[in-house]
Amino acid sequence: ESVVVKRVPVSRVTVNRHLEVNERTAHRCRSSRDTEDAMTEIGVYSFLMQLGDRPVFLLDMHAVFLHAGDIWLVLEHAADSDLFDFIKASTSNKTPVPGEQVALWEWQLLHAVDYLHKHSIGHRDISIENVLLSHGTIKLMDFGQAVQTHSASGLPLRYFRPIGKQYYKAPETNVPTDKVVEVVAPPNSRGGQVALACVSKDCYCELLLPSTAVPGQRCVAEPWGYCVQPIDVFACGVVFYIMATGGPPWRRALPSDSHFVFAMTKGIRSLLSSQGKDAHPDALSLLSQMLDGRPGERIGIAACLKHPRCSHLQEPVPTRGVSSLAAEEGWIRSQDWPSHMSCDFYGSEDDVRVFRSADSRKSQVAMVDVATCAHLSDVLPLAAAMEPSRLELERASKDAQVSDREMDLRFQGDETLRAPPGTNFKFE
Repeated sequence: ESVVVKRVPVSRVTVNRHLEVNERTAHRCRSSRDTEDAMTEIGVYSFLMQLGDRPVFLLDMHAVFLHAGDIWLVLEHAADSDLFDFIKASTSNKTPVPGEQVALWEWQLLHAVDYLHKHSIGHRDISIENVLLSHGTIKLMDFGQAVQTHSASGLPLRYFRPIGKQYYKAPETNVPTDKVVEVVAPPNSRGGQVALACVSKDCYCELLLPSTAVPGQRCVAEPWGYCVQPIDVFACGVVFYIMATGGPPWRRALPSDSHFVFAMTKGIRSLLSSQGKDAHPDALSLLSQMLDGRPGERIGIAACLKHPRCSHLQEPVPTRGVSSLAAEEGWIRSQDWPSHMSCDFYGSEDDVRVFRSADSRKSQVAMVDVATCAHLSDVLPLAAAMEPSRLELERASKDAQVSDREMDLRFQGDETLRAPPGTNFKFE
C-alpha cells in the first residue's frame, strides 16, 4: 500500500496571513493574496477526515504534521494518475471513453461535490486536472481555493474573485473590480433586486440594481459577486463535456467567445453538432441544464443526482470511517525515512512523493508515527476549518494562470464558428 506525502513549507501556509480576507474588498483593491491557500486545503482535509460518512470519491488525508520546518500532508495515493492524462491518452489514441464509464464517473463526481455542498464547502476549482483515478474510481482533490457556501444561519455567501481554470469558469465569476457599473436593466428585472446583465464583452455577471431601475433603461448598478454552488455545477458540466468529447466546449465563458455565445443562443446540442459530436439524450439534457449561463436557472447538484442520467445508478454510496491519527504497529518514524524508504516522484512537483515500505512483506503503509509526533498539536490549529463554520467566510486569491499542462488539452472547436448574424448576447 502507498500514500502520497506532500511537503508544504510553513512560509506557504502562512503566506496569506494578515492580508485582506473579505473577498469583495480584496477584489476591488487587487489584493496580493495567493491564489492557492494552503491553510484552507489543510483545513478542509482536517474537517473531512473527522466525518465517518464521507464518500470515497473525495481524496482522503490520513494525517498532517510539522517536521523540520515543513508541514507534511499524508494523502491517499490514487493509483491511476488523473483524469486529465486518461482523457488525453484516449483522445490521442482515438478511443473514446465508453458511455457507461462516463456516466459512472459523472455520478461519482456529483456525489463528491454534493457531499461538500451539504457541509457548506464550495470547491471553486473543479477540473479534470483535479480529479484523480484510483482503480477506476473518481477522487476529487485540491481544496486550496475552497470557501464556505453558506453562513451558519443558511444565508448564501457571495464571492468576487474569478479564480479557477479558464475552461471551467462560470460566466458570472467575471466580476468587475469597479464599485459600480453602468448597464441597461435586463427585461423583466425589478429595481432593488439582483439581476444578470452583460457589462462588457468580457463581463457578464450578477448586479444589484438600484431601486429606481427600469427594464430597458440605463442605470448604475453594483457588482454583486456570485454564489459558489452554481459555479461548481457549471465546472462539473464542463468536466462532463470533456469526458464525452475529449475537449472543452469553449475557451472562456464570456460574451467575447463565439462558441460560448453559440451554445447559449443555439443550445449545447447545436454546439456538439457543429463540432461533429453527439451525446446520449439523457447526457445532453443534463449537460444543457448544468451549463446554463444563468446561475439562477442552473440545475443544482441534488437535482443532477435525480436526473435520468444518474438515477439508475442510485446504489449505496461507498463511504469511509473516521480517520484515526493513532499509529499502527511497525510504522517507521520520520527520522528513519532516508534509510528505510524508497520514494518515487508523483506528478511534476518535487515536493510531492509516494513512499512505499521497503519491506514488501509488510502490509501497512510505511509512514511517520503521527500519534507520538510532538509537533502535531502545533499544526492542527492551522486548519481553520475543523468545523464548517470555522472556514473563513471570504478568502481572496489571485486570478488563476493557465498552466502549460492545462493548455496541453487544446480547444478543438471550429475556429470559424460564429453566432448567427444579429444575435445579441442574451440568455432568455
